Amino acid sequence: MRIRYAIPVVVSLTLAIVTAGAIGAGSFYSVAEDARPQVLDYSYGPDPAHNLDLYLPASAAIAKPGQALTPTIVFVHGGSWTGGDKEDMQEAAQAAVDLGYVAISVNYRLAPEHRWPSQRRDVVSALRWIHSHAPDLHVDRSRIVVIGSSAGGEVAASALTQGAGRKLARGLITLSAPVDFALVAKNTMLTHLSEDLAEALTEDLINCTPETCEEIAEKRAVFTRIDAGDPPMLIFAGNREWVDPQGAIRLHQVNLASGVPSRLIVFDSRKHGMALFDDAWPIAAAWIAERMAAPR
Repeated sequence: MRIRYAIPVVVSLTLAIVTAGAIGAGSFYSVAEDARPQVLDYSYGPDPAHNLDLYLPASAAIAKPGQALTPTIVFVHGGSWTGGDKEDMQEAAQAAVDLGYVAISVNYRLAPEHRWPSQRRDVVSALRWIHSHAPDLHVDRSRIVVIGSSAGGEVAASALTQGAGRKLARGLITLSAPVDFALVAKNTMLTHLSEDLAEALTEDLINCTPETCEEIAEKRAVFTRIDAGDPPMLIFAGNREWVDPQGAIRLHQVNLASGVPSRLIVFDSRKHGMALFDDAWPIAAAWIAERMAAPR
């Protein structure tokens, strides 16, 4: 475990049409004036990629293990399943800490060295590890929400639609998640970035041939596993970005048909993934506060 101090980050909240209504910093616990937030590194499994960053608000950082159990947001980074790192979510994690949450940013094994479903298995393992070590992490295991960006949103959605996902988290937020593998494989957005994503999916992640890709992609997409035991979802997309927003729309529709509470926000924007965060965060923060306050 390595300890380092978090650098305060101010996240711009640019969306004016929504009143955030989120909890304020220090709402859960009083903050000592001389206490500083901390970032701690942990391993949750045997592989070098099995590691996570724990961001503690000052109130939890000065508490003893088992005390100051705090509602927690778990972040899953993007990177087309082949790249990215937990530190990519640092600003978002700090925004969560600023509202009094514990934040955790998770790494997972990457393709092509590790093909599907390694990424899903890793995030499930990370969430189970967080639950089992919750007192030492100052995590309230009954109040966890997961946020995934881009491919990390697909991985998070896949992880939380395995069995009773509500046992692992009480909410899921996705930003530009390429959940519809068939659409991704077809490169429906016709940009160089969507072409690169299609190549990463078909050649690196699920390793399919042109003749078999559609069937394999549909079979391995999250839609086939969604049921009423999965957590409520808040889904963000941009209508002009390089991940086809029809995937987000389909996820929302399947959720509703399966009895999963779901809300879909499609921005008039070309922004993708964490580039949407400033616009999405006021809505997400209010939704998270409602989820954390709701009965199990």
